[in-house]
Amino acid sequence: MVVLPLLLMATGRLRAFKIPTRGMAPTLESGDQILMNGFTPGARSPHRGDVVVFRTDGIERINGSSIYTQRVVGEPGEHLQISRKGLLINGELVKISNVAGEIPYQISLELGPSVNFKNVEIPEGHYFVIGDNVANSFDSRFWGFLPAENILGRASFCYAPPSRVGSIK
Repeated sequence: MVVLPLLLMATGRLRAFKIPTRGMAPTLESGDQILMNGFTPGARSPHRGDVVVFRTDGIERINGSSIYTQRVVGEPGEHLQISRKGLLINGELVKISNVAGEIPYQISLELGPSVNFKNVEIPEGHYFVIGDNVANSFDSRFWGFLPAENILGRASFCYAPPSRVGSIK
């Protein structure tokens, strides 16, 4: 049974990452070590609620090349709005939950008007991602849409530290 994970790791379909920040807390904490399932041809594309791992290469407002982990909240072609009511997709209130319960996507007066969206259309081939630690995450609200080709895979399992071992939801 050890052969399959090793084969998947050798082909890049299973990769290990260490989480450097609290932008995805409480789902992922700084220091968590996770496994990411890479996409294979024919696999389903990311959906709302998935925690994705992606490269920042080519994202205009991000300097340098990094790997980020954030949650998909908006999919290609959707109209997204963040208001006092919360996250609206195509005019409907959408609730997304993590390990602590419902994530409070709302207008934040502290963050300023650049991150408060009246109604944006997510371009084809792009996603809108936000960290679960909404007040402390550098995400699509600041740098825009995530190109689909930057997505490496889904964060699926936390294997360390021992107190946090389990599936990523």
